[in-house]
Amino acid sequence: MKVAAALVLATACVGCSSWNTGSGDVFEAEKTCLDTIEVFARAAERCGAEYRASYDRLLKRDANGDCKNVRTIRDETELRQTCFAFVQTQSCDDLTSGVTDASCARQLQRPP
Repeated sequence: MKVAAALVLATACVGCSSWNTGSGDVFEAEKTCLDTIEVFARAAERCGAEYRASYDRLLKRDANGDCKNVRTIRDETELRQTCFAFVQTQSCDDLTSGVTDASCARQLQRPP
């Protein structure tokens, strides 16, 4: 379904800058990445997409296939408290259209 393909996970970061106010521990970043992929895949599922396909697609695109590739989180508190709440409650129309909250932007930091 187009929902997962249209889902714009603004937490992705390809070639991020070096600014970081979030988690510094690689294990914590990996765990937060997994949680992030889960939240977005569940939102896609809620809107009619297949969970596993959405999860795999998001993981490939936003963590280069593995959350071990994510080294830091830009702002974990903002991600968990604001972004996750937004994604879990946003309308399917907004999700499909790629509408996202600024709190979700460039959260998953990985090396270029």
